[in-house]
Amino acid sequence: MMFFLSEYMCQIYRKNAGFHERASEVAYAGIKEDTFKAAERMRTKIVKKSFQVIVVSVMAPHKGIETLIKSVYHIKKLYKIPVQLLVVGPWPDKLYKNKINQLVVKLNLKDVVEFKGYTSREELNLHYAESRLFCLMSRSESFGIPSVEAQAFGLPVVSSNCCAIPEVCGNGGIYLEPNDVQGVALEIS
Repeated sequence: MMFFLSEYMCQIYRKNAGFHERASEVAYAGIKEDTFKAAERMRTKIVKKSFQVIVVSVMAPHKGIETLIKSVYHIKKLYKIPVQLLVVGPWPDKLYKNKINQLVVKLNLKDVVEFKGYTSREELNLHYAESRLFCLMSRSESFGIPSVEAQAFGLPVVSSNCCAIPEVCGNGGIYLEPNDVQGVALEIS
């Protein structure tokens, strides 16, 4: 018997293995009850930052942070909306982090993009509570726990259409091609 975090992962396994398993089930991951309690507690106490978009993940090259940063640039330049991007999560690849920092500098977004790195659960909950939208343009997600956590805080999700996030978030999101800078900018704004 094989268990998968999502139907997406089941299909990836079948494609890579070249056969169907004899028996399997999709067992979706859950989030901690404390997350729901924090969301409920903060819902009326925390003031939303009107233009704050949050991305939460381990910031690896396949997470599509470039797409999101370029989209923020378009929102600022084309739509003149004072968007703020909050990037929460560790950076295991220092070269990738440098590449993203260089992109932020090149696009003159140092006052718009804030890198938080790893944060405590309490800080993360606060960041979810004060944001207005969650966006992750990943090219590969087996499940996408941060997107579900964001939904627990009432955030709509803008994400990529090529992984498990559309399956997991359902009607609570809008899903685009992972490199669709213009589409992401339009949906965020």
